[in-house]
Amino acid sequence: MPDLTRLLVLATVTALGALLAAELRSRPRAALAFWLGVLAFVPFWLAVPVGTVTVPPSTMAALVVLPACWGAAGPGWGPSGGDRLLLVAVAATVGAVLLSSSPRYLLPAMLLQGVLSYVVGRRLTTLAGPSWSVDLVAVVTVACAVWAILETATDVHVFAGLRGLPSLTSWNQVQYRGGVSRAEGAWGHAIALGSWLSLGLPFVLGSSLRRTWWWVGVVLAGAFATLSRGPILGCLLVFALCVLFLGSVPTVRRIAFGLTALAVGAVVVPPVVAFMGTVSGELTTTQDYRAHLVEHALADVHLVGRADNVVTAPDGTLRYREFSSIDNAFLLSALDSGLVVTALLAAGLLVAVVRVLRGIGTVADIALAGQVLVLATVATITQYQAAVYFVAGVAVSLAASRQSPGSATAQPDRPGRVRA
Repeated sequence: MPDLTRLLVLATVTALGALLAAELRSRPRAALAFWLGVLAFVPFWLAVPVGTVTVPPSTMAALVVLPACWGAAGPGWGPSGGDRLLLVAVAATVGAVLLSSSPRYLLPAMLLQGVLSYVVGRRLTTLAGPSWSVDLVAVVTVACAVWAILETATDVHVFAGLRGLPSLTSWNQVQYRGGVSRAEGAWGHAIALGSWLSLGLPFVLGSSLRRTWWWVGVVLAGAFATLSRGPILGCLLVFALCVLFLGSVPTVRRIAFGLTALAVGAVVVPPVVAFMGTVSGELTTTQDYRAHLVEHALADVHLVGRADNVVTAPDGTLRYREFSSIDNAFLLSALDSGLVVTALLAAGLLVAVVRVLRGIGTVADIALAGQVLVLATVATITQYQAAVYFVAGVAVSLAASRQSPGSATAQPDRPGRVRA
């Protein structure tokens, strides 16, 4: 594209973004719905290069709704322990980049995909109303699950082959397991989509949607459609945590969920296990690859800075020894930035786990607790990174406001319009 045309397109997009930001500024609900819609349904590889930085659609949407995040202060607006922990993690990342050998792309990735998404979850959840926000996340999660089921049933992948940023075109390919196509929706990879479903499942259970048990089944079916072990196990884990610890759901209802899940699982799980057995060679290879990777990495990581034997290839991808991919978010963070930054980020998940086990966790806390398992099997690929930080922001917002999703008072989208 000629430089003049590129500038005109950029100027047009910027102007439209500014107009939309002005419209959404006093409408936190619409702003949150817009951002979640972009996150879940706009492919990651439709990113825009700005200098040496790649700006994905969810980041552009976050910049549009950022003015809406600074509405009138309400309950839980003051700084919290979660906010401070994130600031310390950002400072540690800055130090790792400026004072050691960590790559510079860590900063824009954390700030543009991480911190901005955290702010969206932290602020708009409070301004739009926690109860309404939980319901919105639940609806988006169910929509993604339905999409996954339809992709598997029809073998039609809408975004497959869609052209975007050349350096990200690897995400527009359909993945297969055992000759069966895996659902990926707009997330670029089946694991990323499945991981989002594991994040959203507790929101469905804690929402005010009618026939919740039905929608929970849809989300679990969507996770199975990805044929990704980590996300499937993550969904089962968060479901179990919800049944055991989600206080906002009546005990009788949780018991009913558990018994229904056992009955359905007795029918559904055996054929799934049988299918996984047919591709056991592929799965064993993947498992051996990860075990070999961890064995080497433990000897190469440092407290601060990039690990030994890690290089950045000419195409910008990370290369560690003979390994072409790092399918473990904790390990990838340790290799790139060191154990200190990794420990700080893991501490946020640990707080969620402790809150859940103490019986004071919210749906967002349970979602994050379940990601401990998922993040051990996948890096924060495509928009999954933004999704994790967003849910972290929601978790801090719900905890800081001291309101359960079912008892929160929503804020109006426009002056004079109050939701009962």
